[in-house]
Amino acid sequence: MKQNGSQPDLSGLANTPEATRLLRNKQALQQLLTSPESRQLLALLQREGGEHLQQAAQAALKGDGSQLSRLMDRVTSTREGAQAAQKLRSSVERQK
Repeated sequence: MKQNGSQPDLSGLANTPEATRLLRNKQALQQLLTSPESRQLLALLQREGGEHLQQAAQAALKGDGSQLSRLMDRVTSTREGAQAAQKLRSSVERQK
């Protein structure tokens, strides 16, 4: 994934080979979802998005990831969010 300044580019995240491999490996996916990095990013999303997070997640499940992408952009534009996203990305890369 490319970075735009200090903000990671999350577009197309689900279409990457890494995401495909991860989604096929249920144990690795479970570890990732319960990792401290994931929990930190989720806490930031909840703090920033509040009630909009659930709406964005539901829209993403129906194929519209634009709301979730905007929320992630907002979270990762902060220093704390960018660091959490980078830690999560590094964790995913170690799963390879």
